[in-house]
Amino acid sequence: MLARVSGDNAKGSWFTNGYTYTNKPVACAAALANIALMERDGVVEHARAQADHFAERLRSLSDLPGVADVRSVGLVGCVQCLLDVNRIDPLDEDKAFTREIDQRCFDLGLIVRPLGDLCVISPPLVISREQIDDIVAIMRQAISEVGAAHGLSR
Repeated sequence: MLARVSGDNAKGSWFTNGYTYTNKPVACAAALANIALMERDGVVEHARAQADHFAERLRSLSDLPGVADVRSVGLVGCVQCLLDVNRIDPLDEDKAFTREIDQRCFDLGLIVRPLGDLCVISPPLVISREQIDDIVAIMRQAISEVGAAHGLSR
């Protein structure tokens, strides 16, 4: 976008304004190089190979009090946490409950993204099966502890 600069000292100057999708050849080159490395090193295939284990281990959290739903696609997953798992729409209390779980995960060494009533997990594509097991163990501990503090039981 071009805009004419006004005023006595402008001397016919123009001001150019770029957007995030323009004039970014270096960023595009870096992205293409990253994709090439991922393809060369088999990162995508590795992630696909871990996805079933990730989904299976996350689903193992379904038995915990306060867990309403567990779902995943590839290596992105979430655990929906509600104080009353029979309710569909989350309340502010459910969101606070989920934030407590996320904070407890953080205290135990796991970064989980709180998104309303969801604990969202998106590990690196190079994650190992053992690291997936560690993630789920930490989540199990955090959900159990916070749920017990709220008097939840199955």
